[in-house]
Amino acid sequence: MADVSIFEILPEEIRLHVFQYLSCADIVYSFSNLNTRFNATLTHVCNPMNFNNITYQQFDCLMSNILPKIGSNIRSFVVNEHWANFISNKLHPIRFKFDLSSIFPNLHTLVLDCFTDADLLEFIDDIRDLKQLLKLVVKRLDGQRSYELLEKVFTANNRRLKSVLFDYDSLYLSVNTNNENVSYPNIEELTLNLIYCDMIGNLFQLVPNIRRLHITFGESPGVSLTSLMNAPPLIHLKEFELHSIGMFWELSDIADILSKMPSLHKLTLDLSTDDKRLVNGQNLPIILPSSLIEIQFCILYYFSESQIKIDSLVGTWPNHIPISCWLHEFQKYAIIHTTPYNVFSMVVPATIGRYMLSGWKYMQPVEYLKIYGESSSIDVLMVVQHLHRLRKLNINIRNDSEEPIMMQLTEPVILHLPRLKYLQVEGKCELFHLLNAASSLHELSVDFDSFSRIMDNEAVHQLLQQRIVRLEIFRLRDIHKLRLDTIFKLFPLIRNLVLSVKDSSVFIDSLVWQTLNIWKEQQQHAYLCIKGPLSDEGNQTLRKWLMEHIYTPITDSFAFDYQNKWIHFWF
Repeated sequence: MADVSIFEILPEEIRLHVFQYLSCADIVYSFSNLNTRFNATLTHVCNPMNFNNITYQQFDCLMSNILPKIGSNIRSFVVNEHWANFISNKLHPIRFKFDLSSIFPNLHTLVLDCFTDADLLEFIDDIRDLKQLLKLVVKRLDGQRSYELLEKVFTANNRRLKSVLFDYDSLYLSVNTNNENVSYPNIEELTLNLIYCDMIGNLFQLVPNIRRLHITFGESPGVSLTSLMNAPPLIHLKEFELHSIGMFWELSDIADILSKMPSLHKLTLDLSTDDKRLVNGQNLPIILPSSLIEIQFCILYYFSESQIKIDSLVGTWPNHIPISCWLHEFQKYAIIHTTPYNVFSMVVPATIGRYMLSGWKYMQPVEYLKIYGESSSIDVLMVVQHLHRLRKLNINIRNDSEEPIMMQLTEPVILHLPRLKYLQVEGKCELFHLLNAASSLHELSVDFDSFSRIMDNEAVHQLLQQRIVRLEIFRLRDIHKLRLDTIFKLFPLIRNLVLSVKDSSVFIDSLVWQTLNIWKEQQQHAYLCIKGPLSDEGNQTLRKWLMEHIYTPITDSFAFDYQNKWIHFWF
């Protein structure tokens, strides 16, 4: 009789509790193929199946030996572009063919993480013949806003996709089609970021059967909707979200868009305006479709008059649309929002925290928050203290005099961020209180100046060193001062390190040589990505090193790729 481990006979509840402390890759790598029951449990717990932040040897074993045996049970899978590069790398091919349809015959949802637009265009061709695949999620897409990308995605998997979602950290896409005969009736759900608002008409033409549409627009000098004139109505659309704080919208703009949505049930507006008519409650209800069941909005209203009467403004709204209003007289803007405001994501100026009263719960469901503007750390804390469900927080603030403002705090700020896993910081922001409240944080993205302040702050460093698995440092400068071995030593759990330079004239040669030395001495097992140009001498030296090592037995323990000014090391 085969030996049975104690872990195998433990109650299901205890095993599931243990799995909460492990990554998906660790669970599958350690416990797969113990028995049939375990395999079924693993695919249920690891949903989606995500192999990010693992060593190269783990990846090779998982993809070569384990996935082919459990792939038929997997319904949702994450492909990370960083290791997807190595699959098709002709210089150093991985020893198996990554055929999605044969490995995952029952796949329903595919998540693509950290791709560039060029790599995504190429990878889309591999998404085919998956009969169950209906949903594609793209996260943290980077690149040059390729015009053909969106339509290419719509054709993926032999046009079987019904749902396509680009997250809020992905690049802003373009839609440019003048061919009225081109459409993708298979698409029923779409979330994306568009560069210009005048692309909305072309988008409507492409997705005639859309039922759920969420759009975030980039910044623009003004609103233009000329393409909307000839766009067909979206007769199947039931839910629409519009997020746009980078330009001023008028009541007539919203009316033009809603005129194309005769069957709409739910409307969400998150935008900026200087049009008094749009914030007057007597006007917006008139242009709403008669089919509408639910409306929610958050409007940043910039006013020109010297004084604005909040009570008069609030009083214009009907009782069935309850609203709240905050006034920032110095900067001459007001925030008008429905109560409650149940959205997944928000982009807000940091100064609104000063008007959020104690016990404020209007926006509790928010999981993704971006805070921007000229403000201070205390402004950030005053916003975040009300949002306990945050999973991703992006802080981009400007402030030249942090210390005096921090001293203005008169009431204690109590933070509770048990779900926060990802934090991005650009600008001068005090991090200790945020990090102390975020026990589940494992991904950190910071500019070089913020990272320098972290390294100089012992208390902040102590909080991070046993949590951070993925670290990104962008806008690098003073490269010669950056020591990779020190980073790995101070952050021992790091499995994914991404570095990028700000100035294209700054060469990354020294970082590459440090990386090769770390690999040579076998000091670390991690994935390291460096974005930036190599000098001519650096290119020649790296090419020589690669030719000397690529065919040696030791290459079983590492992988290397260099294209489009991205150098990838995996060891």
